[in-house]
Amino acid sequence: MDFNFSEEQSMIQGQVAQFIQRDYEWEKRQSLASSDLGFSKEHWNTFAELGWLGISLSEESGGFGGSALETMIIMEEFGKALVVEPFLETIVLSAGLIDSCGNKNQKKEVLENHTYDHRTMAMIETLDEYFSNIDKQEKDSIPQYFQNIRYDILSLIPDDATCILEVGCAAGMTGNELKKNPEIFVAGIELDPRAAAEARKMLDDVVQGNIESIDLPYEDKSFDCILFADVLEHLVDPLAVLKKTRNLLKCGGTVVASLPNVQYFGLIHELIEGNWSYQDEGMLDRTHLRFFTYREIEKMFNDAGYEIFQVDETMDPQYEKLNDSSSMLNVGRLSVRDLSPEELKRFFVFQYKISAKLKGV
Repeated sequence: MDFNFSEEQSMIQGQVAQFIQRDYEWEKRQSLASSDLGFSKEHWNTFAELGWLGISLSEESGGFGGSALETMIIMEEFGKALVVEPFLETIVLSAGLIDSCGNKNQKKEVLENHTYDHRTMAMIETLDEYFSNIDKQEKDSIPQYFQNIRYDILSLIPDDATCILEVGCAAGMTGNELKKNPEIFVAGIELDPRAAAEARKMLDDVVQGNIESIDLPYEDKSFDCILFADVLEHLVDPLAVLKKTRNLLKCGGTVVASLPNVQYFGLIHELIEGNWSYQDEGMLDRTHLRFFTYREIEKMFNDAGYEIFQVDETMDPQYEKLNDSSSMLNVGRLSVRDLSPEELKRFFVFQYKISAKLKGV
């Protein structure tokens, strides 16, 4: 006996799973569940358009004539996301009962609202077209993180800075917040062409390209402040970029940068267990090329000709629970002893935010 899915069944399973992954985030599901209706009419209409509501109903009723197996495939994927739409009670139970026992008029009145007169392959074609459109929309759109406003960085910009360069300006949302003051000029440099196009709508000037290779169109001593918000760790040679942009800073100007801390105890714990798993975002963002402890940050800025005058830290909340007299840290199977208070603190820093000025100025 063959327990494997057919090609059509495997395609249905994959397409339903793709829908759940893209259109059924947990937060959205929770919002739907707590709404007055308790589910999404848009989702229900989508289920109908894609043929899922008629998959197990007979062909004479306008369905696909599928078996309980096709219904199980859909319900299994729905179950993984705890889908709130009433598929079981409305389609499997109620519509199924009418399909089996109802008269012609009852079938016409009820079932035609749930099914379409086409076969499984027609449904697959509809699914492919649907997800193809989604892929195109995602390709043309920019990720959400490009649209974030970095309020933590804004608070570090000197009050008297009126000419600001943001390296890695994304869609320009942080600079746009600065532009609420009409006296402030904000320029940006952005690698991603889609984000740069959006940033041009927000900022005074935007250069699209790789900061490591492009020629910058700005004169020396043009800017009061240069921002590197979560940028330096993505570069092949961040030291060279700090040197490259150094001449653009006015005497007395400020560089503000944020960098993740590779000394964070959570990463060390994973490393002890033999793990170094890259992710879509976070400390081990798969696009990170360089990793820094605070000591290495100090070395890099010093070598680039800067002097750090302020350090802000994003801390793990567990740091507040430490005993003030503690000088030892247990990280999984590893114990680190004889730590000074400052050394201990550095194991609980997620991110450093650095403010620096030119040395000797």
